Amino acid sequence: MQKLIATLTLVSMIAFAPVTLAQKGDHKKAVGLFSQLNLSDVQKEQIKTIRQDSRDEKKIYREEQKAVRETFKTLMKAELWDESAVTSAVTTQINASKQLRLIDATSKHAVYHVLSDEQQAQLLDLMENRPERPSKLAKLSKRLEKLNLDDAQTTAVTALIEAHQLEMQGFKANKSAAKEAQHALITAETFDQNAWSQLFDSNVENMVAAKVTTAKFKFDLKALLTDKQVKRLKKLMKKSKRGKKSKD
Repeated sequence: MQKLIATLTLVSMIAFAPVTLAQKGDHKKAVGLFSQLNLSDVQKEQIKTIRQDSRDEKKIYREEQKAVRETFKTLMKAELWDESAVTSAVTTQINASKQLRLIDATSKHAVYHVLSDEQQAQLLDLMENRPERPSKLAKLSKRLEKLNLDDAQTTAVTALIEAHQLEMQGFKANKSAAKEAQHALITAETFDQNAWSQLFDSNVENMVAAKVTTAKFKFDLKALLTDKQVKRLKKLMKKSKRGKKSKD
């Protein structure tokens, strides 16, 4: 078990989530950073309006996302891994998310330009120096510790994680390049939707490959656990989600 914990700690330092142009927790992180910018009441109202408009606009596309997610969940519950079907579902899921991500990027650009030059510089400095949050894999490590893995499971899980680490390393360069390119678009004087769309399209293949790789890792991990352990892991994950919501 000690080797498993050590491996998980090491891997938690690398990106574990699928490669995207905008991570799910970006909004909450940004809210925390903006509280340090000494915003005026007028700026607060402007930002509040921009974010509300963004939420309202995204509601239109939520139902489509739900249907795609259900298909993906069904494939992950199957007895056998079907890479072709999973890849197809992931591709559909990512393409369906394009409009939602564009709305997010447009909103970020609008919010950024509510700030003064001094506040923009301060925000970029805060983003660059903010502490790293625990990765998904770091959180997974804590949950696995509560599953009472036997020695054979610990060995198998450790090997699986080490292999996954090597696979995910291959996506890091593309992820960093995409992130920098989107940052340039968001901080530009005018938001270029066509350039953003081209950037997204050029990264779809990499995003799909990364998400399929992560899905296969989760599928193989589940196969190493007993039914009781899988149920326990799901409960721990639900408990974590409920804790997040209560803090929001």
